[in-house]
Amino acid sequence: MSDTWQAGLPEPAVLRRMFEIVTAISRTDAEFRKLLLAGQAHSTYYSPKGQECISAGIGALLRREI
Repeated sequence: MSDTWQAGLPEPAVLRRMFEIVTAISRTDAEFRKLLLAGQAHSTYYSPKGQECISAGIGALLRREI
């Protein structure tokens, strides 16, 4: 961790990855809801709207272990 970064906060690269995940979730949700409302998709769907940061925080820190 760099000396200039605030203690207790994720590194800038992790924050950037979290932003990318939140953006992907939000865009995918918006597009899928458009399909549902237009009748182009038929499904029971629970929107993650408002909870994107929970998934992003966990997703950005997950590591694949073999």
